Amino acid sequence: MEKLLWRIGEKFVEKSAEKIAERSSPIILRKIFRKPRKIFIQFALIFDFHELPPLDEALQLVEGCLDKYKVDASTLQVNDVNFTYMTSYEIEDNYLPDIEIVGIEPEDILPAEYISQIEILLSPKLGDKRIEDKKEIETLILSGIELLNSIVVALEKDDYVTGILKIRSYVKIMLIESDALFISDLYKKLLERISKEKIISKPYMRIIKGINDRDKLVISIKDSAIIKAVIDALT
Repeated sequence: MEKLLWRIGEKFVEKSAEKIAERSSPIILRKIFRKPRKIFIQFALIFDFHELPPLDEALQLVEGCLDKYKVDASTLQVNDVNFTYMTSYEIEDNYLPDIEIVGIEPEDILPAEYISQIEILLSPKLGDKRIEDKKEIETLILSGIELLNSIVVALEKDDYVTGILKIRSYVKIMLIESDALFISDLYKKLLERISKEKIISKPYMRIIKGINDRDKLVISIKDSAIIKAVIDALT
């Protein structure tokens, strides 16, 4: 999973993190004797393939797997929590599948676009509602992770979808944006928690420096222990 992040995922993470605050509704963290903090959270699923699928067919299959959770053309819902979603992809230039078409020369085959990865980005869509309560923050995070897990299951359980996409690996991530000091403290808290509890499946974590003293923390989500550590650190 980390190989996927290092090889192709980081470019997507940095691209997605650039405008996280523009796509997400803010969450207000309030703790006794501390200044309220405004943070933004996004969730993402990134996956690549054993064999590169055609762009149009791959996107159609992915959209079909999302239908169960769609409220409208750009919104998914789970546990009554709405998420705006965006699907992006990487096109592999100069790729020609290893197929033989009888009677047609390779140079006469109409060009098609093939993709090397797909990214599904989820941003909480809260409208005028303000998320401040600890339980609400926990519900939001758990719902985002549940939706990522549900998408993975939908992609893997249909034989036709798996036969076309041939997914090789995937990674689930959280992106958290706030002021640089908060992000630095959060990163240290998570490292301490992971070390203290001897979490075996250690997550990939990285701070992406932003502008105007706003940084982002990228966390790969592997299991429930990581999710609990993030929730506890935030609340």
